[in-house]
Amino acid sequence: MKKELTNSEQILLSMLAEKSRHGYELEQVIKERGVREWTELGFSSIYYLLSKLEHEGLINSRREQGEHGRSRKVYVITEAGCQAAHDAAAKSLVELASSRSPVLVGLANSALLPRARVIQLLQQRKEAIKEQIKAIEKVRNAQAPLPDFAAAMFDYSISQLDAESKWIERTITKTLKEQA
Repeated sequence: MKKELTNSEQILLSMLAEKSRHGYELEQVIKERGVREWTELGFSSIYYLLSKLEHEGLINSRREQGEHGRSRKVYVITEAGCQAAHDAAAKSLVELASSRSPVLVGLANSALLPRARVIQLLQQRKEAIKEQIKAIEKVRNAQAPLPDFAAAMFDYSISQLDAESKWIERTITKTLKEQA
């Protein structure tokens, strides 16, 4: 039975499919692409996951001479790793995931708050979304030009935030104010 890859494992495999990299280089790419905005891939887990992927035969490592004469471990994706990453990517592109957003919990409990406070809090959320969109655009623009897939990832995040902002506006206008 094939093991399903975690999102973090998929990300590492896809970065290694682009080219062989050492752990610190993977960390740099993760930062540059804003990966932590949409996954739970922490810095402390990179080497653990690389070791795990190597143990499972999805990647190999080799020692290379780095800068200043220091030796470093470079990771290379295997054929099995390419196939696992391919299968996981295909599944991820079509699989719908349920939303477990804290805003849904807040809405479920919003009857505990005065209606005006709920509206105020949702407006604060909308402003925070606006700031997050600006931050994402700044990161995206600093890296331009981007490969198509990377640009699409930034666009997806912005589109999701924009859709939530529009949803907040509709919710405030049609639902909350009408019921007040």
